Amino acid sequence: HDEVLPRLHLAMLRLEALRGRASDVSRTVPAGTAGSGAAGTALAPVAEVQADVLQGIGEVVGELGGVHRELAALLRATPTVAPRRLEHGYCAALQTALDGELQGAFDGLRWDAPNEARSAADALPDLVADLLLGATREALRNASRHARGGELHRTLGIRLRLSADEHWVTVTVADDGVGLQPEMVVATASGPPGGDDRDWNAENDAATSTTRSGLLTHSALLALVGGSLAAHSAREGGTTVVLRAPRALGPRD
Repeated sequence: HDEVLPRLHLAMLRLEALRGRASDVSRTVPAGTAGSGAAGTALAPVAEVQADVLQGIGEVVGELGGVHRELAALLRATPTVAPRRLEHGYCAALQTALDGELQGAFDGLRWDAPNEARSAADALPDLVADLLLGATREALRNASRHARGGELHRTLGIRLRLSADEHWVTVTVADDGVGLQPEMVVATASGPPGGDDRDWNAENDAATSTTRSGLLTHSALLALVGGSLAAHSAREGGTTVVLRAPRALGPRD
């Protein structure tokens, strides 16, 4: 903690400085400037700055890659935080959460979990199962706290879907609430042209909030073992959070 956080902070500061330099360069170069004569001479310093920026970005990426590898190695060497809750597998632990802390949080709950998907989830490495369980509970908590918006008595339904293929176990948490609010997301190009679909993932996160920090934390933890977390809201409302976890740790063929 004491070693990694300063390195991450420094990397963020360097990226911010590089972004500022790149913005200054883009404002300096007039549109349609020719690359010859006096104009070409004027652009020479700009090219040097661009080269410096690219080199700096490469160095920051290298530093972040090193931090990521160290965190991944540390996480894989760390025993499961709460082995007892996974004593009977991921599905039983999730059901315990639904019957306990999340009981009464939703007006309707549907859980689609074919037997083969249950078996795959219950066979996950303990560390991966623990991280997936934590992320699933966080997605459910977020829905229970925020999906009603300002309407405390709004009817709220939730659907859990568990699926698996050769490499991945995927958990989908979908609610029929108000959807991700503008302050929760950064628009991405994946939505339909002219639409107002909203997406969130760790890569386009640009601010902090209680909800977003929880998603970001679990997204980062899943990423350390090769998984992912992303959320999406359709224009008609509702939010879908998709969690993906690898069935085995380490490189796959």
